[in-house]
Amino acid sequence: MRDTTDLVAGLHDTPEDFRRFVEALFADSAAVHTVRDLSRQLGVRPSTLVSRFFRARLPSPKRYLAMAGLVRAARLGDQDAFRAIVERHGPAMYRYALRMVGSGAEADAAEATQEALVSAWKDIGSFQGRSELRTWLIRLVHRRAVDLARRRRPLPV
Repeated sequence: MRDTTDLVAGLHDTPEDFRRFVEALFADSAAVHTVRDLSRQLGVRPSTLVSRFFRARLPSPKRYLAMAGLVRAARLGDQDAFRAIVERHGPAMYRYALRMVGSGAEADAAEATQEALVSAWKDIGSFQGRSELRTWLIRLVHRRAVDLARRRRPLPV
């Protein structure tokens, strides 16, 4: 897993309080459950955090907190947290895989989705929070579906 300082360094164009938010969000602090808790930890007003997210056209800090809590728990090996991630995002991952491999290839879509979920479980520590968790998971499905299509492509004679 990359250190949060690497992530924060990658956010050089963002305001200082947003960088601190991201750093605190993906830290192992279990005491942060609400935007108010996080704003206290960061030393800013809750409305400041919310307005920065709104102006940047990002999802609300509440969504990031929920995602970060699940990711943090899954990183620690909590299978229930990962199961919640799968229940929330698995159907969308399967639908995307089905579009990638084509209709009538439900088994291939299921295989690509399953391989992506196995990769997600193994590599959850590599999720940096630069995108939404769903985006990261869909990207994993995309890679697995492309790999599957390459393996199944007939060889030219």
